[in-house]
Amino acid sequence: MTPTEFIAIITAQAQPIILLEGTRNISEETTPSLAAFAAKLALAIPNALFRSGNAAGADDAFASGIISVDPKRLQYILPTKGSRKKFRSLSATALSLEELPAARIDQIADETVAASPEYTSMMKNRHSSRRLANLAAYLLRDTLKIVGYGDKFSPATFGIFYVNPDKPTGGGTGHTIRVCKRHNIPIATQDDWMTWDLQKPLKENADIERIQRIVEKCVRIFARRLENGRGGANKFVYKYLERLLPGEPALNGAIYEDHVIPLVRERHFKGMTADDFLEKALTIYHGSRFGGLELVWDWLDNDIPFTSDEYTDFVEILETALGNESNPPTKEDWEELNDWLMK
Repeated sequence: MTPTEFIAIITAQAQPIILLEGTRNISEETTPSLAAFAAKLALAIPNALFRSGNAAGADDAFASGIISVDPKRLQYILPTKGSRKKFRSLSATALSLEELPAARIDQIADETVAASPEYTSMMKNRHSSRRLANLAAYLLRDTLKIVGYGDKFSPATFGIFYVNPDKPTGGGTGHTIRVCKRHNIPIATQDDWMTWDLQKPLKENADIERIQRIVEKCVRIFARRLENGRGGANKFVYKYLERLLPGEPALNGAIYEDHVIPLVRERHFKGMTADDFLEKALTIYHGSRFGGLELVWDWLDNDIPFTSDEYTDFVEILETALGNESNPPTKEDWEELNDWLMK
């Protein structure tokens, strides 16, 4: 994760939520560097909120840096209301599992198992003993840090971790990273963020102006293809980004999904819902005696500004709708589509 990629992701949000956490096993020599980085981060991104699990070690070190700048921008996610209370800032906000309804905790338990199946038994039996309940609470807390709850504790935008180099995917930190990945939340470990220069606010960084110029160019490309009825808008935007930023697929994806798509949707598809897109797809399918599936997917892949998550969800809806048609696609039609997509 480069600083430019990080900037592209963070500046797309009105109020990004940045998770700061890591291993409990850090040395006294390491603690000041984590605090200093967090403080620089808070100064560089004045519109961001920062989230901590309030654990000893990396969590405390990062949190101290945020507190030194503005403790009101720090959020604690806790297993219990009284958890390590004496180590918390009174000015920060806090949310504990005890404040959530049981149904929501059950959902978080399911999310925990989905990210880390090795904890299936623990989650299933967490009410059987106090020991299991306590162990499970810390993992549920880690999942909650990512998925959030209510308006005051939105889902995380980005995760910054200080991992144990000998066991980077172990323990609660490893689980939290897996939850991030499951929810497509980008992360950076010390191998990345220790190289970032955060001397100036990101809004003053020259990269911001460059990204804004790239975004506007992409939107213009999209608009020309739509207005001329020539199709292939997505494809041409992708090709432009690949030529301009070769070898940087993560940055390309961040620019496209976080910046270009919202602008295109606002300017050219305002108010359109998934049902509207579905109606259009079925119209294309009905209008072709042969190759209807290929025409639908060509339109979907090349002209509709969906994020990757939206695309996946829409494809599921579309496949179900096509299956309910009076002339649904046959197995051979789907095989031909797959062959066509692979070319």
